[in-house]
Amino acid sequence: PRHQFTLQTIYSRPDAFTAALQFRAAGRQFDDDRNLFPLDRLAVFDLNLARPIGRYLEIFVAAQNLFDQRFVVARTPIETFGMPRMLRAGLRIDLKR
Repeated sequence: PRHQFTLQTIYSRPDAFTAALQFRAAGRQFDDDRNLFPLDRLAVFDLNLARPIGRYLEIFVAAQNLFDQRFVVARTPIETFGMPRMLRAGLRIDLKR
């Protein structure tokens, strides 16, 4: 693509929580080297939230493609769509603290 753009903003209160919002965008591009199979522009948002629970643990939740945008990532040999909304949650352990 001629243009790609990523913007991320993070708010952190280390004793309470951390929130990160990311915006990703890409201009029109082609799936092949002969420019026969165009791919549309795309714009997606991601969100990450984390909260410490104790000295060594952090709980987190994350959403990629927050608004469940549908976008094509390939047209050869068939039309393939990008990842739909994906939610993750987990527990991080950091023994170095």
